[in-house]
Amino acid sequence: MTTLLLLQHIIAITAISLISAPSKIRELPDQVLIGYTSGHNYTKVKQSIVNDGVNVVIWSFIDIVATPTSPNNTTVSSHNGNIRTNLDLQTIASFINQLDIDGYSNIIHLTSFGGWNGPHLDTTLSAHEWYTIWQYSNASKIFHGIDFDLEGSDNLTSTNNVFTVDCLNLMGSISTLMNDNGYIVSIAPPLSYLNMNNSNFSRYVNISIPNRRWHSDFHYFGSNAYAYLLAKYGNYIDLISIQLYESWSDAGMSIYHDGVNGSDYLYNFVHDLAVNNESYHVEFDQDTTLGMKVQNVSVPLSKLVIGLANGWAVNNNPDSSNYHKALYISGKECEVTYRRLLNDHHVPRGFMYWTIEERGKNDVYLAKDIGQFLFPNNDTSKSDDNNNNKKGHNNNTSRSRGSQHYILGTVTIIGLSIYCYIRRYDIRSLWIRVIDHYHDYVSALEDSGGQQQAPLLDDSSFIFETVR
Repeated sequence: MTTLLLLQHIIAITAISLISAPSKIRELPDQVLIGYTSGHNYTKVKQSIVNDGVNVVIWSFIDIVATPTSPNNTTVSSHNGNIRTNLDLQTIASFINQLDIDGYSNIIHLTSFGGWNGPHLDTTLSAHEWYTIWQYSNASKIFHGIDFDLEGSDNLTSTNNVFTVDCLNLMGSISTLMNDNGYIVSIAPPLSYLNMNNSNFSRYVNISIPNRRWHSDFHYFGSNAYAYLLAKYGNYIDLISIQLYESWSDAGMSIYHDGVNGSDYLYNFVHDLAVNNESYHVEFDQDTTLGMKVQNVSVPLSKLVIGLANGWAVNNNPDSSNYHKALYISGKECEVTYRRLLNDHHVPRGFMYWTIEERGKNDVYLAKDIGQFLFPNNDTSKSDDNNNNKKGHNNNTSRSRGSQHYILGTVTIIGLSIYCYIRRYDIRSLWIRVIDHYHDYVSALEDSGGQQQAPLLDDSSFIFETVR
């Protein structure tokens, strides 16, 4: 066996080991506490993580757009596009890196598309072109996934007050590509865009409801546009954060107009979904352009996140035009609801709020109040093995740790390859068995949250049996 042949074996072994390595993209925790941020107050972002228990941060907003190849040619090549954002991506990358160093390497960081008055997706791009631009951007190296928060516009005649079929399909196809490649995908529809008490369907989001008993003059309701995404692409969406604080929402009408207690509303909202097999009825045939039949749309509790307003929604002035415009539900009401649902075994995936920047406004610390009952030890954000095991949560850094163990495995295999070369043993049989054994180890490690003893260390006899 020549030196060149030895090197070829080592290169092949290393390549196989690295190709087989698990993704470094982070996994979602069992229970999520999601905070949106515009990225302008890093101190409050850190406080929300360290002090409040936020374990998913969504940085808003960015957009991916096509760049024409020439002034007279709008054809888009696979790399011809760019990201537009007011976020300081370089600072965010440094901030996340420092969080990781400080022991918060299991925090999920997503970036959001859309927002009120924000753009819809650029449908001149295909999903593959969009994803290629994403892959070549710094964003793909910073964030662990994306969030779709596409909404409407103040301008009633704006084209962004209707979701085109192309836009909805592009959202779904992007979700498929992202999810298939290990990224997390979240959606955040306003309540009327995914209203489980309404079977009607429309892609328009500038709808008024003349016979509505509360604020019938409001012109910006939707009618289950996001249900289309879940019906066609639901398997590729990880989180569904429903904004109960939509302006003059049905949730607000129930609580502020009809007098329903806030905790009772939340309980019924989740409980009713659970007893209806975690799905609801949507009449897609009302939009003939879709060619879809009436069907049930699945909204699994394992994906359902309750979207809340932070202290900015507190308005105690009945004479204000915005009085009760956005629903505010306190952390205490959320706790009462959560404990009732826990007894029923019908808990949602977690809670979301807008925004981190308003932490402490009107003396409201919503995330902290929720974190205290969602994560009783109040240190769930920290990626410490003992803390995670003590709380009974899965270790969310298992992928990162698994990758480290694969590197160790690669070094081990290279060393054994050299040993086999010197002793003239059958190198191929050895490294095939080592890789198989190490795959079993990493799988056991991830399944056990990092507590599984390493088979490679506990039972190394197979190595000697192979090389004998």
